[in-house]
Amino acid sequence: MNRNFTALFAAFLLTVATVAHAEAPNLEPGEWQFEHVTSVEGQDMIPPQTDNVRQCVTREDVASAENFLESGENCEVQRMSVSRDQLSYDMVCIEAGMRVEMQAELNFAGTRMHGEMRANLDSPMGEMVLLTRLSGERIGDC
Repeated sequence: MNRNFTALFAAFLLTVATVAHAEAPNLEPGEWQFEHVTSVEGQDMIPPQTDNVRQCVTREDVASAENFLESGENCEVQRMSVSRDQLSYDMVCIEAGMRVEMQAELNFAGTRMHGEMRANLDSPMGEMVLLTRLSGERIGDC
């Protein structure tokens, strides 16, 4: 589940780097605390998983965001919409022979951000839908 967060945040940073010349995102560099809660839709037997991650976000990180993307060669962005306060995209990845279709929307406001990612997985156990809710706040300097 933590890999989903890393991919989501990496895609966000990669997108920010891609559009940096057009409009800077409303996101302040610094030490950030992120929480993401992932649940499997329709599976009451599987409890939601909550993870907390601290990460230093620098201007250099944004400029070289492709370093964060663990499996970028296996993913293709299908749709992307970026503004100063919001990022949304659809992405398809092929991982370990599984097709994963992701839709994400992130909203950012300087020292805070929140968003949601929905991932449809075509797994050996059948189709699964993972829902990840993300929130983050800047907690200080790196």
